Amino acid sequence: MLPATLVGVWESRPDGGSGTIAYRFTADGRYKYVGLLFYPNTDGDDVQITFVAQGTARVEGDRLFLNPTTATKSRQDPGDPAGDYTDQPAERSPERHGWSVSGDVLTLTDVKGAQIAYDRQSL
Repeated sequence: MLPATLVGVWESRPDGGSGTIAYRFTADGRYKYVGLLFYPNTDGDDVQITFVAQGTARVEGDRLFLNPTTATKSRQDPGDPAGDYTDQPAERSPERHGWSVSGDVLTLTDVKGAQIAYDRQSL
């Protein structure tokens, strides 16, 4: 079981960068992660890299543990469609984060101390 304050859909706040991260946490201890990264290729078109992982989540105090059971990656590059791929297996490494929720903002802190803020999304 996950705390009610963590359950829901969360999307990273725009920071002027070229990526977006979203998490969905369910009360029964499951999660899904989607990460999108965009960057321009040499023709000025956007290359899109997508990572998707899902698995189990558990909380111990202010620590959030994510154990992916599946993970895939995809790539789309209009300038190099021959190099595109969809849903290739990706690394499934367990993760540990510090976590806190204040209002509708989830903050995750990685093991190096980097923080990312996520806004709760309406369903």
